[in-house]
Amino acid sequence: MKNQIFAFLTMLGLASGASAVTFDEVVNKIAGQSVAVTEANARAEATARSEATAGNLGDTQIEGEYLWGKENVDNKWNIGVSQSFDWPGVYSARRREAAERTRAARYEAAATFAQEQLNARLALTDYVNACRNIEVLAEVDDYLNALMKDVASTGDSELTVLDINKMKIEHARLKLQILQWEDTRGEAVATLRAIAPTEDVASIISTLDPVYPVYTLLAPADYVTAINNDNRVKSLESTLEATRRATSVAAREALPGFSLGYVHAYEEQTHFNGLSAAITLPLFSARGKKAAAVSETFAASTAVVALRSSLEAEIVSTCQRARRLKESINDLAPVFDTQNNVALLQKALNGGQISRLEFLTELTYILNANQTYLDLLYQYNLAMARLCRYN
Repeated sequence: MKNQIFAFLTMLGLASGASAVTFDEVVNKIAGQSVAVTEANARAEATARSEATAGNLGDTQIEGEYLWGKENVDNKWNIGVSQSFDWPGVYSARRREAAERTRAARYEAAATFAQEQLNARLALTDYVNACRNIEVLAEVDDYLNALMKDVASTGDSELTVLDINKMKIEHARLKLQILQWEDTRGEAVATLRAIAPTEDVASIISTLDPVYPVYTLLAPADYVTAINNDNRVKSLESTLEATRRATSVAAREALPGFSLGYVHAYEEQTHFNGLSAAITLPLFSARGKKAAAVSETFAASTAVVALRSSLEAEIVSTCQRARRLKESINDLAPVFDTQNNVALLQKALNGGQISRLEFLTELTYILNANQTYLDLLYQYNLAMARLCRYN
């Protein structure tokens, strides 16, 4: 009876010639086509192009004037071209700051991809959980249907009208639960579609065997160490370094700038050629810039510490939860994974060891226990999906 509810989807996959996909392949395919990832990459590229201009020189200035004299006096005019320069070390400092801000933007885009992978993994975990619950409920419903048909055809003097009504109520409850889990499965598919609207999600998961991936639970220290490679942390660290570079830029911008130029003048029927020079004293424009940069550095440094602390606390808590869930799963796995308890119960009924009413009672108990086991598996895989980001 197992996997009957997936037969139609499987036949569709075989008929279309589609090859089976794994859980991780679906996650990566959907995350790779995520709208959020596309936007993040575009923002990173825009930042890179914008920051690439940080070391550019200022605009060249072209100046001219024309003076009218009194009668019998020649007019005068002149024209000049000049270029202004900041203190020599400013340009290299700006380029280093720009490089860090570009790096931060690219890490942020990579972090967005990792987050979309997690979102897809969680949604697909919901999908698998719904499929497995539907499978169990459908199997129990088949047995209950067979029992009700047998009662209707042969009768049972031991069963009262109330007992028969209990069967009908249980049957209706099973149908409702199946509908609810089908809704949950549909919501999971809708979530995956929202992540990657351009992908045909239904076709992708039609060839997916609805089972969880195999995870290996590591020690919390292993995941904590991996925080150093987390792109969210790297992005904030690059932002922190950029603010330090900005402090250096602000300090150098407080130094004098200068400009050099060429001037051609005409006066009293004589042409003059010469050079112009000027010094810029940033008494007002640079005021407060260094203090602002120092404050930004402090804020960025605090953000890095806060993020690391938050991620470490989350990892430790999730690891502890996953370990407790795994212990419970290990205790129950031999009961549910190595034998079909409903089939054993059916044999007991056929052998006359239990009555039909006892069969119904035990069937309900086994179903509830099986769903508890499925929920343990689901909660464990949710925890591992979150930890998967770090390895």
